Amino acid sequence: KTSSNMKDLIENLRLASENSNISESSLDSYFGASADACTLITKLDDVCRSRLEDSITFHRSSAKLAYILLRVFRLLVAKGYCSQDTSDKDGDGDENGDISNMKFEDDVEGTGMGEGEGKDDVT
Repeated sequence: KTSSNMKDLIENLRLASENSNISESSLDSYFGASADACTLITKLDDVCRSRLEDSITFHRSSAKLAYILLRVFRLLVAKGYCSQDTSDKDGDGDENGDISNMKFEDDVEGTGMGEGEGKDDVT
């Protein structure tokens, strides 16, 4: 509807410019309508630009989120969530998962927490 109204306005302005005996009131109404149309087009342009900027911002943010998630998942696939490095650096550990010869960090002398035998009662 707006498109057809704009076409009618343009046609009436063209006819008014060709017709030399047009009334003053008709000419004023045409100029008023063209001013209103310019205001409408300006506001429509502002709304379209705002929506376009919002869409670009949304796309940029979602693309960055996808990039970060892909990097995290790629890292998880490459290195694993919990790496099972069963081989000891000194070669003391067995490949079969035997933990009898492993030394734990909490196996500190005198705490009684590592091997179950301690000098002091920790309770």
